[in-house]
Amino acid sequence: MVIYSAERKSDNAKVLLKTPTSERPTERDVAQLSHEFGVLTLLAGTPVSRELTMEDTGGRPWLVLQNEGGQPLNRVSEKFREPLHALSVGAKIAGALAEVHRRSVIHRDLKPHHVIVLEDGSIRLTDFRAASIVRVDNSVTGVQGTFAYMAPEQTGRMNRPVDSRADLYSLGVTLYELLTGHLPFVGNDPLEWVHAHIAKTPLPPSQMDARIPASVDAIVLKLLSKHAEDRYYGATGLQRDLERCIAALKRGEFHAFALGVDDVP
Repeated sequence: MVIYSAERKSDNAKVLLKTPTSERPTERDVAQLSHEFGVLTLLAGTPVSRELTMEDTGGRPWLVLQNEGGQPLNRVSEKFREPLHALSVGAKIAGALAEVHRRSVIHRDLKPHHVIVLEDGSIRLTDFRAASIVRVDNSVTGVQGTFAYMAPEQTGRMNRPVDSRADLYSLGVTLYELLTGHLPFVGNDPLEWVHAHIAKTPLPPSQMDARIPASVDAIVLKLLSKHAEDRYYGATGLQRDLERCIAALKRGEFHAFALGVDDVP
């Protein structure tokens, strides 16, 4: 997909135009954009990219989105390398995911590229082409998402359904990368990525950067648990722990604390 910035003539509003890269869009291309439009419509009022309309010009589909400005998180990640800043943006992403999950949507491709950081510091989740509008996804076939950020159950090798906790794993990878400047795993091809997510244990972030306290290690490693039941039940519980951790670090307290106190099954 490619995205163009434009201005709507009717009201001079700044918009983004999303369309397939190919000069001859396939049925799959059209279906993906139509699906994303439907998901964004369902998520109206949450911290996601706001859909405006879906257009067609000579067989080419165009998804028209509101242009709020901002930058993808992967382009401004250096601003969030310090633990307090990384936890702050992580808490905002968790809050946004909580709202998305309440509407029975699983993003399935969460990564820094799909988090927009606005000038006022708020965030928007974007690119819902791979999203599922179900609480537990048993229907999607094939591997969907980005291998570097993919939960073990998304690889198709664990014979278990994908639910909203897959997004929490992806957020764990994102937090790890924000804090350390590195991904928790390295892979050169899909098989290596799948093996890493299923079988390899990540180094605690503090071993990559000594500024990272034990409390942050505990949260990130919980998110990166191989089995969904060992992660948080929901994004709200994660958000509360991130906020508790931020408050503790501001007080100069760096020890680990009991996780998931506010995490409700």
